[in-house]
Amino acid sequence: MNPTGYTLDFVIPAGATGPTGATGPAPALTIGTVTTGAPGSQASVTITPIIN
Repeated sequence: MNPTGYTLDFVIPAGATGPTGATGPAPALTIGTVTTGAPGSQASVTITPIIN
């Protein structure tokens, strides 16, 4: 169970860079622990939102 309720699930793509999308306000986040494994395996990242 994720105590913050946030999940970041993404894949780092390979290939050419695509077009730039629209911009908006950037969220404020603190990146904590990053744990990686063998190539091709999933990584684990602790992210905490900064609420002002």
